[in-house]
Amino acid sequence: MRQTPERFAILDKVLGLPRNFTATDVAAAMSDSEFRVSSATIYGALNLFIEAGILQKLVLKGGRAHYELRSRTLSHIHLICEQCGKIKILNDPEFVATMRAKRFQAFTTSYYTLNVYGICNDCARKKRKNHK
Repeated sequence: MRQTPERFAILDKVLGLPRNFTATDVAAAMSDSEFRVSSATIYGALNLFIEAGILQKLVLKGGRAHYELRSRTLSHIHLICEQCGKIKILNDPEFVATMRAKRFQAFTTSYYTLNVYGICNDCARKKRKNHK
């Protein structure tokens, strides 16, 4: 992979973003940078970071993509709201222990992420309020 100043600038911004982010978040972070990059450059860089094992991509309902730093040592659960798209990260030691104890035939697990879809409390509250 070519090591360009733009890619390093994008990576620097990615490392400073919250745990889950979108390409739009990266573009907004890049707007105050000395590098003016197109959205195609941002998407290209994000895809290269995925290939390099730096990021992982989470595709939500409707095709929206969120990205997060890939951590091979931190297994976790994503709680994804189908209404607003908010993602909450849950670290459940009991579930981690269950997964560590699980043995798969002809397969050694390195790490996992689990996606759980539903409705967050804020959206559920709004829904109840609108039904009243």
